[in-house]
Amino acid sequence: MRFSDYIATTQVFTTESLLSAVGKTASVRVSLSRASSEKKVSKVRNGLYVSKTGKFTGELADPYLIAQTFKPNAVFTYHSALDLHGIAHSFSNRVQFTVTSRPLSFVYEGVWFIGYIRADDLETQSVASHSFGTVTVTTREQTFVDCLTNVSRAGGAEEVVRSLNGLLYVDVGLICAKVKSLSVAAISRIGWLLEMNRERWEVSSGQLEMLINLIPLTASSHLDPDIKNSAAYNARWRLNLPATEKEISTWMA
Repeated sequence: MRFSDYIATTQVFTTESLLSAVGKTASVRVSLSRASSEKKVSKVRNGLYVSKTGKFTGELADPYLIAQTFKPNAVFTYHSALDLHGIAHSFSNRVQFTVTSRPLSFVYEGVWFIGYIRADDLETQSVASHSFGTVTVTTREQTFVDCLTNVSRAGGAEEVVRSLNGLLYVDVGLICAKVKSLSVAAISRIGWLLEMNRERWEVSSGQLEMLINLIPLTASSHLDPDIKNSAAYNARWRLNLPATEKEISTWMA
């Protein structure tokens, strides 16, 4: 395949995939450098490019395609998982995924790409992406646990609650099976939100009591760790809330 044909038919590519398709010759690297200077391709970061020619002229590449091309084994997580599951309340300019080597981050066309070290016990599934193929994402239950464990990474307490409230069903048993390895703060948040939706998600009293018993009597956690001033306090879950319970109820409407 000729270089010009490749960039006209492949929107996002790595140097490795380019050389594999076109040939590992010095002239290919020269052509890539020339195309970059002529704005026919755009460099995302070393070894990663987006085509801006042919049918891709004036088109923005799907950020998930960029991340998946860069890390083919990526698992999308946190707010990106909420988005791919179709329940994110708000738009985010972050694309979050897991990596197996070391954490990384880079910015391209206003989107912040963030790679977190992948946990060994991460539960995943495949879902259809917005505009191409399929991607791997954390399951609904894993996403539920992850977002309440790392509220800041998922956009803050209001965004997390509003988004997770979009779940029509979750396997509460799977969620409860994950909590023993979590922090007290995460267990408090998870238990509180499960109880707030106990009828819709069919949460049993036994499951709630199991979670309660994992929280020390002296505990005092925050629903949003970035907001230390509490507007309300839930004594049952020993949880400081960033807004009044009346306001929080509107997050779940």
